[in-house]
This record gives sequence, C-alpha cells and structure tokens, in this order.
Amino acid sequence: TSPATAATTELLSNGTFEGGIAGWSAPFGGTLAASSDARTGTGAIQISGRTGFQSGPAATVTGQLKTDRSYDLSLSIKYTGTPATHNVNVTLCTASRSACAPVVGGTATSGEWLTLTKTFTPAVDTYDYLFVETPWDTTVASFVVDDASLTVQSTTPTTPTVPEVPVVPGNLLPDGRFVDGFTGWQAPRG
Repeated sequence: TSPATAATTELLSNGTFEGGIAGWSAPFGGTLAASSDARTGTGAIQISGRTGFQSGPAATVTGQLKTDRSYDLSLSIKYTGTPATHNVNVTLCTASRSACAPVVGGTATSGEWLTLTKTFTPAVDTYDYLFVETPWDTTVASFVVDDASLTVQSTTPTTPTVPEVPVVPGNLLPDGRFVDGFTGWQAPRG
C-alpha cells in the first residue's frame, strides 16, 4: 500500500498576483503596486517607498494559525538595487508588533529571484500578519514578491516549535539567538 497524501488548504489569498494585489497590504509603511516583473505568470506585487525595515507586502493571517499544526510556506522575492546582495525575511507579527517571529530568511542577489521555503509550527496563535521584510541595514530597499503560498496540511497535529531567528550578517551585537551559548554577552551590573 502507498502512504496517504494529506490534503492542504491555502491560507493566503491571491498569492500569485495574477488578478492584481487585492488581499495584500503594507501595514508597516510603504506603497504597494501591481508589477509585471513576475517570477511565473504575468503578475507580482512590488513594494516601494518603504519607511522602515518591517515595511513590506503583508497578508492577513489573523485567526488562521494554530500552535498544534504545521504550515508550509513558499514565497519568491526579487530585489533590484545596490548593494549586490540584500538579506530578506518572511516574518509573522501581531498588529501591535508586540510579538514577531521570522519564519525563514535568505540573501537575495540583485536582479535574481530568491525562493524561500519552510515548514514551521507557530509559537503563538495571535499573529495578524505574514510579511516580507529586510533586516536592519543601511538601505531600505524596494523589492518584488511573487508566488506566495501558505498551506496547512490536514494531518495529525505536531508539537509547537519556535522558528529559529536567522543570523544577521554585519550585526554589531554578538549573536543574540544564543544557540551556541552566551559568548559576547555579560551582566556588568549584576
């Protein structure tokens, strides 16, 4: 006998952007527009006029994520500009930004599509937005997003895990993920 195939449910509306950008917003600043610079098909979404590093195309996920389920994320990003490479993250965040967690990150090369994929279990079920951001840097770059998909599989629940925060190259602080200990951190006042 062959293993059963789990059914999946798409949680993002209009993730291919073939019909425009409806269902997407820029709650943390910036201007969204439809783009024909698509990875596949003829439509994508572009963010420009970003006001901060969290400014990016966002899909609302309020009430859709559960801590006892795993989700499959896939999203393509194209950065054009200088420097030659730029770090990007796909992040979950509450509307107040009191709880945020990067799901997956990578380094985009200017002029090339980068596809990020990750299977994850959210740490909390109160996230409102799934959005694309650039970690702190000296530039707040514009970029294009296409082929965004967030699916939940209707299978046996899993144990919640916290997504690992990626290392930010060039960060002036020691590694704050504390994966390998506390090197570089101290408590000088007790």
